[in-house]
Amino acid sequence: MDCSDWINLASAIGTVGATLVALYLALKGNMRHVDGTFIWEATTEYQPTLLVQNTSTRIIVIDSIEIKYRGKKLGIIRTSDDKELAKYAIIEAGQIKTIPINILHLDIQELPNRKKSHCLKVIIKLRNGHRHTSRQKYSYDELLGLVFGQRLFTKD
Repeated sequence: MDCSDWINLASAIGTVGATLVALYLALKGNMRHVDGTFIWEATTEYQPTLLVQNTSTRIIVIDSIEIKYRGKKLGIIRTSDDKELAKYAIIEAGQIKTIPINILHLDIQELPNRKKSHCLKVIIKLRNGHRHTSRQKYSYDELLGLVFGQRLFTKD
């Protein structure tokens, strides 16, 4: 193999690489992506609320919302099973929806170190199978205060 064969081979590899990058960039805008932010404060009557933004150019459909603390599943909400949340399942491109989450009946086990922060995860699963996770750190005492705060506003 002489020098011109190496140049032709490198040129062919570069062409294939450039084509793959261009294809990826062209299709990247079509991918579905959702960002979720979990808020839980007195202004929402301690009602945990998930702000969900569709940052893609296509409609997304939420299949389920799963809540975990310290890696243990606290609850799962399926939008097809919950008539109240079904209206939040479809999010247009660029739209933001606030999804209220009722977690009064979750069993949060007491921890020996109540001051150490652990991750509270909200996992949003789309109908196409993609998952997107929102994470926030709360200590057991903080989480207990939020749950207690929400119970103060319930109408039981």
